[in-house]
Amino acid sequence: MAAVSGSDVWAVGQLVGRIGRRLTLIEHWDGSEWTTGQVL
Repeated sequence: MAAVSGSDVWAVGQLVGRIGRRLTLIEHWDGSEWTTGQVL
């Protein structure tokens, strides 16, 4: 997790998909909500 400011926070981790494949997960906090993306 890295916080540039209170409205610019990034978190990176992993999740396991439906077929057991590990996926990289990226989340961003903009000060009011989290947005989620994934890198294949």
